[in-house]
Amino acid sequence: MIPQRASSGRAAWALHRASGLLLAMYVVVHLMLMRSLLGSEDAFARWMRVLGGSAGKAALSLALGLLSWHAVSGFRVMWLDTAPESSRHAAAFRACAVVACGVWLLAVAMLWGFVGR
Repeated sequence: MIPQRASSGRAAWALHRASGLLLAMYVVVHLMLMRSLLGSEDAFARWMRVLGGSAGKAALSLALGLLSWHAVSGFRVMWLDTAPESSRHAAAFRACAVVACGVWLLAVAMLWGFVGR
C-alpha cells in the first residue's frame, strides 16, 4: 500500500462520517431515555437533574458540537457537488470549521447560561 498524503478533503470526509455515526448513537440513547421517562414523573425529574448538572451539560455540549459540525459539513458536501473544483476544498473545509465552531460556541454559551438569560 502506498502512503497517501492527508488532505483536508479526507479529513472532512472522516469527520463527517464520524460525527454522523456518533449522532446516530446519540439518537438511540436519547430514544431509550425518552422511553424510560414515560413511566413516571419521578424518572423525568431524576433525568432533568442529571442533564442540568455539569456532566449532563458537558454531554449535551458534545452533542451540540457534533450536530453543528455535521450540519455545516453536510452543506459543504452539497455545495461541492455543484462546484467540484478541487482548489476550493481546503477553503470550504476551513470555512465550515469556523462556522461550526461559531454555532457550537453560541449554543454552548446558551446552554451553560452565559447568553440569553
